[in-house]
This record gives sequence, C-alpha cells and structure tokens, in this order.
Amino acid sequence: MAEDILPSEKEILKRVLLFPKAALTVKGKKVSYLDLMSSGYVPSLNEAVRKVVPVISDRFSSIYEFIDNQGLLSDVRKRFYKTMLQVRMDYILRPAHRCCVSGKFCAAAQERLESGTEYTEKDFDAQYNTWKE
Repeated sequence: MAEDILPSEKEILKRVLLFPKAALTVKGKKVSYLDLMSSGYVPSLNEAVRKVVPVISDRFSSIYEFIDNQGLLSDVRKRFYKTMLQVRMDYILRPAHRCCVSGKFCAAAQERLESGTEYTEKDFDAQYNTWKE
C-alpha cells in the first residue's frame, strides 16, 4: 500500500485531508481534522493548537530519528510514515496554527461544521486544484 501511495502527491494529500476523520463529532458527524482545527469552532482547541504545534514542529527531527531507529520497519514504511507526518504538519497543523494565531478562521470549515456537512472529495479536488495553480 505505501508503495502505491508515495509516488502520488494527490493520493498522499487525500489520505491526510479527505479520508481520516477526527474521533470527535459535530452535529452527529465525524469531522475532518483540518476543519475542526482551522474553524475556531472549539475555543479550547484553538488555544491547544497555538501552544502545541510549535512544540511538535521543533521536535520533528527527533520524531524522524525515532522512526529511522525502528529496526522492524522497512525503508519504504519509514519513508511513508515520515512523509505522512510531514504532510500533516504542512497541510493541517501549520495552516490551523496560522488560523488560531491570527484569529482569521476558515469560513468554509466553519460553514461545514455549523451545517453538519462533511468535507467531501469535491471539496478536496477544488482545494487541490487551487494548490496546483
């Protein structure tokens, strides 16, 4: 599986932004991590994001080293884990941190949470296409 995903930036991003849903629910629906963290919907989460993301960012080299030192993991699996963590940092944690620090929350995420609408493949494709422009 990792071998199939790693060559495709779009497939990696789908697995980070589209497929995983937070264990928490809003209006009875599981929500995307990015929507929850970038919407301002949960004030205590905003504060946690402001505090924790810089700590995680500062320790990324230690996290990579930990992964590299796991002898039972193949090189492909190590690369997969490090890639997925980096993409989560770049596309979820850092953008959410910027929203929480600036107080400029994502209106689309707020709307999805307030209406109980899920982040869909259509939303992902629209967002992905703006990144490619």
